[in-house]
Amino acid sequence: MKSKITWCFALALLFITQLTFAQQKTITGTVTDSDGMPLPGVNVLVKGTNTGTQTDFDGDYSINTSIGQTLTFSFIGFSSQDIVVSTSNIVDVTLKAGEALDEVIVTGYTSTSKAKVTSSVSTVQSDQIESVPIASFEQILQGRAPGLLIASGSGQPGAVAKVRIRGTSSINGNNTPLYILDGVPINEDSFKNLNPNDFESVSVLKDAQASALYGSRAGSGVIVIKSKSGKFNSAASITYRSQYGFSEVTKANFETFDATQYYQFNRIRGANSLTDQEIAAAAAEVNTDWKDIIFRTGVTNNQELSVSGGGDKTRYFTSFGYYEQEGVLLNSNIQRFSTRINLETKANDWFTVGINNSISFTKNNFVGSEAAVSTGNLALYAFLGNPTQSAYNDDGSIATGANRNAANALESQLKNINRDDDFKLVSSAFANIDITKNLSLNYRLGADFEDSFGVNASDPNSFNGGNVNPGGQGFQNESSSRRLKLNSTLQLNYNNIFAD
Repeated sequence: MKSKITWCFALALLFITQLTFAQQKTITGTVTDSDGMPLPGVNVLVKGTNTGTQTDFDGDYSINTSIGQTLTFSFIGFSSQDIVVSTSNIVDVTLKAGEALDEVIVTGYTSTSKAKVTSSVSTVQSDQIESVPIASFEQILQGRAPGLLIASGSGQPGAVAKVRIRGTSSINGNNTPLYILDGVPINEDSFKNLNPNDFESVSVLKDAQASALYGSRAGSGVIVIKSKSGKFNSAASITYRSQYGFSEVTKANFETFDATQYYQFNRIRGANSLTDQEIAAAAAEVNTDWKDIIFRTGVTNNQELSVSGGGDKTRYFTSFGYYEQEGVLLNSNIQRFSTRINLETKANDWFTVGINNSISFTKNNFVGSEAAVSTGNLALYAFLGNPTQSAYNDDGSIATGANRNAANALESQLKNINRDDDFKLVSSAFANIDITKNLSLNYRLGADFEDSFGVNASDPNSFNGGNVNPGGQGFQNESSSRRLKLNSTLQLNYNNIFAD
């Protein structure tokens, strides 16, 4: 009797499993607007799960789901739509245009509604910035503003990317846009010292009308950054954000020789006369994959604490952050300690004062000047290194040689020093006086201060320090720089509405 009950239970379980798999299905369809035009980039999500996809250029999509589940279709500027999955495998959706958000953007030295702007301006909000844990802020803007090109030529944490707004505007001149943080002009190499999660919004000003207030420096466009602030008459809000991630080198679309292939290739070209048995024995003894030695899995660690709020007369925002990122190359990393204090006070009905302060300390270990297309480039040797040569000796020391090779490049990266230490302060203080109902006077004083110390040293006991450098004595270069830029702005603003 027990055996029969067991078999009945097994059959019932098998039936339920088959029924569950039978309910799984692939839904396809097309998403269009009310005019019948396809909508690319529409988010399609199985409600209550992490399963989702996006429509392609033709508005088509495909997603795995089950009967009874709900598909949510959402797209910026359109009302979201929920559809319950039934027996049909094809679900075509028409999204209706929703109400436009009254988005506030920063143009010049003031804020206004996007609906009132006639010039070319794109805005990136804080929720889009916070989702990307990258050390240098400008790389976060990639793909988030039309007409903005971001090109990063280095995987070094904190490396400055090339930014172009609507292409190259000058052959010999500077094509880098002007950066403004809370009314203070800053250099593009400052972003590794700033915490991008302190930014409320970023406005990209692309044409002459939008950037006219900044003069000739805005010839290549302007990127205006507004930091976060608290809200009046709101309770204190405490936010803690923790991010932890990993970085790996993208798999190359080609294969490199292992030791066996290397010996066989050299036998074909007459460099050796080894038999297959001898090749197998030699390859079993030493078969080095330099990619596994030179590259690593980089770890990113980001910890932040912020407090914001305000009363009837005062609002505030303060944050503390720690950011650390390891590069995929050995001995390349960045560490940043940052804090921000934003404070605004209404002294009375006609007078307002405030400050915006950002302070940070950054340590950056990076790949040296030989990180180019040269035989001293460690990343290059990850693919050109001889698989029949060992990376380390039996005693654990690096197996360097008399000529440039992968082991020597590895030694140079591990023993030599390329480091920058930066202290960064971006501060601005402002005062606003309401002279009349429609007339106001605003004054802002900004400061951009940076104190940098750099070390570039070559160990005399390394291949580079003992053979490449003159005299074989190695070298050590130390540099120190201190830079202060002040910016003062006085504005008289008149704002009125005539005949509605």
